[in-house]
Amino acid sequence: MKAKALVAGLAIVAGTIVTAAPAQATWNDPQVNLSGHLDCGGAQEATWVWYEASNGERGWADTSLWTSVNRLVPGALKVIKIKSYRINLTNVSREGTQVTVKVGCKGVLGGQVTEYQTSFGVNRPTFGRSATRHICSDAPLGCIW
Repeated sequence: MKAKALVAGLAIVAGTIVTAAPAQATWNDPQVNLSGHLDCGGAQEATWVWYEASNGERGWADTSLWTSVNRLVPGALKVIKIKSYRINLTNVSREGTQVTVKVGCKGVLGGQVTEYQTSFGVNRPTFGRSATRHICSDAPLGCIW
């Protein structure tokens, strides 16, 4: 009798654990984790990233991740650091949300920071919460990854 009670108790606990696990996000979830690489082109590196969304969300993007790439710049082969960014949008509408991203770029040898911006739409992914958008300035042939 004790064995049956123990098995029944374990089944209830196991059922609770399974039902308490978070469900996979769907198109109905307004949270979208937007990420990608930032490429300022030439021998420039991104120094900061600011975003503003049409739904009112705004702030500094997380830019703590770097990737080093070799790039041929006039006169030499340089190792350039390409920054990755992450933006966690919490209220993307079902019709999508317009996002404007402003990036500050500075030459690897110093100099004045130049700024560029781009705007694009972000939709809710069909599955999960992740979306990728690489942002490149001065890249007529596209991003290099």
